[in-house]
This record gives sequence, structure tokens and C-alpha cells, in this order.
Amino acid sequence: MKETIACPACEHEFSLTQRDGGKRRSHPQLSRYFKLIKCAHYHWPESAPQFDREEELRKWLQVKAGYGQVVLRMALTEVSKEAAKMMVQATITSLKHYAIPITREEDGVPTLILVEPLSINYGTLAHNKACELFDKVERTITDITGMDAEQLLANPPPKKQKWRDADASSDRGSEYRSELDGGTGQEAA
Repeated sequence: MKETIACPACEHEFSLTQRDGGKRRSHPQLSRYFKLIKCAHYHWPESAPQFDREEELRKWLQVKAGYGQVVLRMALTEVSKEAAKMMVQATITSLKHYAIPITREEDGVPTLILVEPLSINYGTLAHNKACELFDKVERTITDITGMDAEQLLANPPPKKQKWRDADASSDRGSEYRSELDGGTGQEAA
């Protein structure tokens, strides 16, 4: 058996035989995947389902790519699909547990299915399976945003300025007095 493999996405070589703490996947590929999710979240169209956080988008994309497990299946005979979906979503939110409600017909009966995304940690998802999943997610992002991965990665969200980098931490900050502090709101000359 071959002991090393090169990632087809980034050509990073890593060991297939390392166990116990050894990473049997490409870290550069994983970093690119998370950067892609961040860029996709920033450029996400309003016409698509909306997500408050990048993590929620990532999990939704992974389930959409088929990487999830069904945790609940409920026939909707007494309640409407939309009412059941809202109840389940409220329950998920209150429990702080992420799962995606899906409604569809099964054997002629409206059914609610709750799907939980599976973990993508190094010990759970083998490299070749990670490549397949990341490719499916990338295709879904392209289909929804109309931008391919390279376009998204070339247009990342703007970096947030840390408060320490602001003028307030420099000597200039001491020369500025706001109108509330009896100043004019202007910098001292």
C-alpha cells in the first residue's frame, strides 16, 4: 500500500499511515474550503436561503451535498408541512443543535425529515471522501452564487479592523476630544 498521497486540490503530500494524532488529510485543502465558505457567505444572494453565520451555511451546504444523517422522520397527517417545519426549527434553535428540516412526499404521505450534518474532522472524514464532499459543496456554491470558487476566493469579504488598530490607540487619539467631553469634535491643531 502506498504510504503517502498528494492532495488533488492542492498537491500537499501527507501520510496515509499516520494514526493517533496524525492528519491523514490535506490541511491546505481544508483551509481553502473554509475560506471558500467565508467568501460564499459574503457573496450569498438574497434570493437563496439565508444564514446568520458561515458555520450554518457550511452545514447546510454539506447536507445539500448528501453529507448528513436523518435524525427524525415524521409523517405530516395532522399538521401542515410549513407548521411542522417551523415547530421543528424552533425546537432545533432552542436546543442549540443544528439540523435541517426537509419536507417531501414519501409513499404519498407528506413527511418531515430532520437531517443533521456529519462531522468533517480529520478522524471522521477520510481524504478521498473529503475531496468528494468539498467538490460537491463547491459546485453547489457555484450554482447558487453564479461565481466559481476562484472568483469567490479572489473577492474575499473586507477584513474587520481591530479596535487596537484604530486611531484611538495612537497618540492622535489623545488629541481628539468629542463634543460630549467639551471639545469641538475636531482634532486639535
